[in-house]
Amino acid sequence: MKRLIATSALVLLLAAAAVTARAEPAEKEVAQTGPRAEKAKAAAEAWFNALTGADVKKSMALSATPFAWDGRQIVEKTADLEKLYQKVAEKKGARTLKPDSVTVADDKLEIADRCFPVDRIIVMVKIEDEGIAVCVRPGDEYKVVGFRD
Repeated sequence: MKRLIATSALVLLLAAAAVTARAEPAEKEVAQTGPRAEKAKAAAEAWFNALTGADVKKSMALSATPFAWDGRQIVEKTADLEKLYQKVAEKKGARTLKPDSVTVADDKLEIADRCFPVDRIIVMVKIEDEGIAVCVRPGDEYKVVGFRD
C-alpha cells in the first residue's frame, strides 16, 4: 500500500513538473491589434448592442458562464445569467447607444500558478465620458464572460 501511494505521488509530481515546464514563460504579452483583438472588439460591441437593445436571446448567445456581473457577483448558471439580462431589459428597455470607441485595453495570456492558462481580453466600450470594461474569453467562439462599468 505504501509503495502504491509513493508511486502515485511520484507520478503526480512528474506530471506537475511536465506541465510547469511547458507553461514557461510565466506570462506572455499578446498584441492589442490584429485578428485576435478585432474578434474580441466585435464580440464586445455585439454584446453591448444586444444588452442595450434588450435582446436577451442574443446577449445569452454572446455570453458564457461563469460570468462576472459588474464586479458584484459571479454568475455560475446560465439560467441565472438569463434572469439578470431579463431584469436589465425590463428595467431599461431597448436603447440605441452607438459606442464612440471600442478598444482593447488589456490582452494577456497568463499562466496562473505556473500551470493553468488564463486567457482573456479586456475591451473598453466608450460612449462620451462613460465606459464599460467587457471581459472576452477567446477561443473557437469569442464569448463575453463579464463586465464592469
